[in-house]
Amino acid sequence: MAVKDVGTALGVPLPASGGVPVEISRTGGHRVKKVKLADKSFSGKEVREKLALRSSDFTVKQKDDYLIFTTKGFGHGIGMSQYGANGMAKEGKNYKEIVKYYYKDVAITSVPETAPKLVSR
Repeated sequence: MAVKDVGTALGVPLPASGGVPVEISRTGGHRVKKVKLADKSFSGKEVREKLALRSSDFTVKQKDDYLIFTTKGFGHGIGMSQYGANGMAKEGKNYKEIVKYYYKDVAITSVPETAPKLVSR
């Protein structure tokens, strides 16, 4: 993306030429927590949404008058693709199969089985 376009989308004036200072901090899950561009800070979610990035797990490099955003994965990072789960359901998979596909080592139980254990803690 052109530096000018990034600045416009984020509402921050960025230098027309030369380097754009970029600082990124990450969450424990490796998603972008904060991005500091020039003198303004944004959450990773804000940058993802305002720049229409596929994921909040991204890197930024500058080449000439462009900022190159490279994303990893899709979405918000909680682990289940809505599209993938929908596709599995259309193939006839039930909710237990879908949940176990996305979340390893989980146990699916009913509330009467689980609630007494939770209350006694």
